Formats: sequence, C-alpha cells, structure tokens
Amino acid sequence: MTVSAPTMHQVARLSYAEGTGWKAVSLGYQGTDLRMLVIVPDAGTFAAFERDLTAEGLEAIAGAVSDH
Repeated sequence: MTVSAPTMHQVARLSYAEGTGWKAVSLGYQGTDLRMLVIVPDAGTFAAFERDLTAEGLEAIAGAVSDH
C-alpha cells in the first residue's frame, strides 16, 4: 500500500554560515520569535565534532549564523 502525506517545504532566504568542519542554518518557527539552529558537521566527522563541541564553540557557531 502507498500512502501520500504532506511534508514540510519552504523557499526562503535563511541565515547560513560555515566554518572549519561544519555548516549551519537558522530556521524560524512561523508566528514566533523562536529559531532552530541546525549544525551539520563535515562528512565522516560527526563523532569528533560532537566530542569536541563546547558551549563556547556552540555560541560561536550561533553567532556566525546570526551575523549573516
């Protein structure tokens, strides 16, 4: 059996940044001031990225995204 289901989609200009070992985007929630920060480590580096990520590093990534 095949079932069709609606999915999320959007065409928009988003806050984006990239740095050594990562790319990130900030997605806003409609009707609110809330945002979700999505960070994607380079391929094959997730475990090391996760292990080495500090609060300061996360703040730096969030700041880089919000500056764009």
